[in-house]
Amino acid sequence: MMSIEYAQSRDLCWASMY
Repeated sequence: MMSIEYAQSRDLCWASMY
């Protein structure tokens, strides 16, 4: 499930920015 892992890491990145 590469898509799910990518989505989670992306969400964490965005969450860190805000």
